[in-house]
Amino acid sequence: MSVHFIISNVGDVIEPDGYSLALSSVLVAMTADVSIEYRSRILGFLRRYLNFEHLPGEHPRMVLEESADDAVERVKAYFLSTGVPVVPSRKPNCEHELDLRVPDGQSTVHAQQKVTILRQFHQLCGSLKVGGRTAENPIELPGWHQKSEEDRRESWRTRHGDTSYGWLNAGLRFKTSTRTAYLPLIENPSGCAEKMTLAMVKHGCPATIVAICHVLEENGCRWREAAWANALGWSLRGFGEIVHTTNKFEADEHAKKIMLAPDVLSDIIRRFEAQPHPKDGGRSMIDHLRELATAGDKAALRAIPLFPNSRGGFHQHRTFNGHWFRPAMEAWENEDGSRGLLIHSDVSARRPTPHWYRHAEITRELEQAVAECRTDAEILEACRSVCRSFSLKTDQASRYAAALMRRLANETQMRRIRERRAGNEARRRAVDLPIAVGRLELSEAERLLMLLPVRRMEAA
Repeated sequence: MSVHFIISNVGDVIEPDGYSLALSSVLVAMTADVSIEYRSRILGFLRRYLNFEHLPGEHPRMVLEESADDAVERVKAYFLSTGVPVVPSRKPNCEHELDLRVPDGQSTVHAQQKVTILRQFHQLCGSLKVGGRTAENPIELPGWHQKSEEDRRESWRTRHGDTSYGWLNAGLRFKTSTRTAYLPLIENPSGCAEKMTLAMVKHGCPATIVAICHVLEENGCRWREAAWANALGWSLRGFGEIVHTTNKFEADEHAKKIMLAPDVLSDIIRRFEAQPHPKDGGRSMIDHLRELATAGDKAALRAIPLFPNSRGGFHQHRTFNGHWFRPAMEAWENEDGSRGLLIHSDVSARRPTPHWYRHAEITRELEQAVAECRTDAEILEACRSVCRSFSLKTDQASRYAAALMRRLANETQMRRIRERRAGNEARRRAVDLPIAVGRLELSEAERLLMLLPVRRMEAA
């Protein structure tokens, strides 16, 4: 593979003719506000894709100049070069859809993630007029760019009903033919959230970071729902303990309510009271918030974070997780002197992420909900109820139920073995089987003699 596009670790692109401002703008926009790991994954994939030679001897910029139909063939050839064939979909009324046949043992999630990256890349190239790219996206179904938002949603509802999750994949031409179902790991909720918050405190994280952890620990919400809470959502209930914030897969910016612990609420009020009024030095910032709420200035309230970073803005993934949370988990010292906080699940022990606050709270609720269940149907219905309360995907309920059934089956087996062992203990004590000769008492020569074959004479 000839390297025609040189891409730096921050998204700058150098073509054979020199620095490409347009293409650099696309890559910088794609990697803004993402974690360092995901940024590296995006740039590494696009580095390979842009330098992939589809036709022998083609011009290096053909990847940016070709038509949408030719771009489709390029994407198919690229996936095939990585060992993933692309074939027409077998589903009815899906004549333009293409299936990625991911081999067994490879991740279907990573394959679908590459499709998502390519879709965003071509969309930005069309928006920023890079090369010959237009609004027609080769990763999307033909004519998708011409549909209105309502037509797109109607197309989605016709095929998937009222299922809200997966809407981000609406209109995709390339899809994985089979998605490997997984069973969620059931984390041990005892002390999980408390240990993570304690690790953040010991690491010396700022007060707003620790406050976010307290909100995650108490509500079991996603980290962005807490970290991106603003004064507008706080003002809807009179600047009290309830804050309205966003919820995944819902368009309403105030779709979810989170609770502020008394100490967190007190810290927020004190912080705003310590800041001066922007126009009146004799009053505080909390007075200014009330004035904005009375005037109905939603834009001004929306721009004020409840948990600001050092620059007064909203925390991003690279600051909350990359700069504070992950180093705090790595710096944690265990009782045996080793470093790194590990949270045990039902099959392994892993380094936690901010989402484990939510995992632990879901596990706690699930264990309480299924405690009195006696049948598989009752367990499934209890899991569905818990998943609805946490606004999870509907198919997650069956996966959690399967994971809990697996755990209950293992616990039943262990209990059966303990009962059988206790019942056989008396019988084993009644039979006194003397040990012939301890192997450790034998010399090496005696041990070798015992291993020699013995000729036995049979009675005539």
